[in-house]
Amino acid sequence: MSGPAAEASSRSGAAPHPLRSDLAELARLAGPVVAGRVGMMAMGLTDAVVVGRYSATQLGYHALAWAVAATVMSLERVGIWLNRRIPKSGEF
Repeated sequence: MSGPAAEASSRSGAAPHPLRSDLAELARLAGPVVAGRVGMMAMGLTDAVVVGRYSATQLGYHALAWAVAATVMSLERVGIWLNRRIPKSGEF
């Protein structure tokens, strides 16, 4: 909503649209997750650039190792790794 209708809505004290408030909360909660994922990708890219300047063979080894390391880091981040961070039924 924009223009006069939006101004009238904000002046009359009407409640914000539920979809807008849900999306704002989702963006607030997703921010740290997105930042973490972008950080992991930046770290992988930086490593690949450094190793690639050293040797093409070593870059292949790095790609194999990074696939495993990224998977482990992702699983741990979501809380699946060894079921440590997922509460059992009734533990809330």
